[in-house]
Amino acid sequence: MFCVFFISCIKEEKNISYCIPADRKLFNGECMKKRITLIVFSVLIIVALYVLYCFNYIPHKKYTNADFNIEAYKSNIDKDNDGIDDQTDILNIFKFYI
Repeated sequence: MFCVFFISCIKEEKNISYCIPADRKLFNGECMKKRITLIVFSVLIIVALYVLYCFNYIPHKKYTNADFNIEAYKSNIDKDNDGIDDQTDILNIFKFYI
């Protein structure tokens, strides 16, 4: 469908026929409306896919420390005595912030 639309909007050059009727022009109203509609629709689809990807509605691989053989570090200090070491507290705060 897109190829037919694109071919129908190509300008004739040097008596080479591109299957365009003689009365069609490159920038006529009908052709431009179709082209603008196609561009707007394409941009909306791309934006929608990007938003869905960012909010994890489109699944993608997430890596963990185990994937790279990185040992999780556990601090011995717990100043607020909540049972979670201070380094993990700080890391969780930054993950929540981001």
